Amino acid sequence: MPNCKGDAQKKAYALALQNRISDLAQKTGVTTLYTDGSCFTRDRVRHTGWGWCLKLRDSKVDHAGGALGPNHTSYDAECYALADGIQWVSRLAAQTSIYLLHIVSDNAGMLQGLLSHWPKGAPSSVMHTARDLCNLASRHEHLDLLLSWCPAHH
Repeated sequence: MPNCKGDAQKKAYALALQNRISDLAQKTGVTTLYTDGSCFTRDRVRHTGWGWCLKLRDSKVDHAGGALGPNHTSYDAECYALADGIQWVSRLAAQTSIYLLHIVSDNAGMLQGLLSHWPKGAPSSVMHTARDLCNLASRHEHLDLLLSWCPAHH
């Protein structure tokens, strides 16, 4: 993960990521999965939500989202979004020749947990999502994964 200090560095990184995404969108066989999770409290009740958007090259394939309920965190929601999106990627990879799945998330903790050999203390939601990614990779051996962190709210 980049160690961005301050808004100027985050903006520069976001621009570089935007350029990478634009370059990859021109290539055949590249799909990008954007994920997000959210959490807020209203009247002392926690609300969590998740969403994803899947693109093949520069065309949207599908999107989904929903609520998880009060016993979940934004971390859980982000992991759920990725796990749900992975199922769509698996279906798409069975129908279309895809060689790269680019996952874009603003949750650095989740991305680091996915990259860890054995994420110590990582919530079970990241373990479940990591297992889904491993299953995807084993079913589609030609598929490479690229994980990118994007700054939130930029």
